[in-house]
Amino acid sequence: MANPHQHDSHPVWTLTQWLTVPALLGILVGPPIGHAEWYVGSDLGGVFSHNFTNIEGTGTALGVPASGTRFNDLKTTPGISLGLKGGYFFESLHWLGVEGNIQASFPKIKSQAFNGTGPSLTINASVTEGTAQVYVPSLNLVARYPGEKIQPYVGAGPAVAIIKTFDNGSTSAKAGVNVMAGLRYFLNKEVAFFTEYQYLKTMFTSDHALPPTLGVQGDYSASHLLFGVSVHRK
Repeated sequence: MANPHQHDSHPVWTLTQWLTVPALLGILVGPPIGHAEWYVGSDLGGVFSHNFTNIEGTGTALGVPASGTRFNDLKTTPGISLGLKGGYFFESLHWLGVEGNIQASFPKIKSQAFNGTGPSLTINASVTEGTAQVYVPSLNLVARYPGEKIQPYVGAGPAVAIIKTFDNGSTSAKAGVNVMAGLRYFLNKEVAFFTEYQYLKTMFTSDHALPPTLGVQGDYSASHLLFGVSVHRK
């Protein structure tokens, strides 16, 4: 894996800018209409991770530095995702708001070979089937169409991904980007059902992933398809 500062996250940031720039412009030129609105919600669905990729060794193996040793991707299968959220739409701009979200997901890691090749090391190992743990708090800027019954919305913001991949490995906390899009349907003025897509892009590290002294680091991204209910107050 390249130096973390060299990871190519430009497509994600471009999408984030595409979502947030119109909203920021709206703050400057939008008309002062509408009412402030608070809401809380919960969701349940599936996580479809795009594997653990660009994996490179850290630490040492048999006293030899593992830096520069590149491993094959860790393949995953879908798992459960559940979350809580709370948000606020501004009184002066009823189509624009902020939302705090915490999402817990559990993608399954397949039983597979885990081999690495580098300038000083060749490692032939295997990974047994297991479940990764991914906890992601995020803070998102949200823009919606404020219809009475149906409200499509989009959002994006910074996130922190807390990830544990290996039973023997450490847990890492890395910065990331969260992007979402959804549709909310109101049963009445206070209760709504929603379906939502979320995309997360981040990195991970796991010290001592292959005991006793060999660790790994790499990239992680995932899609979430969620269904939930929210309660709103104006």
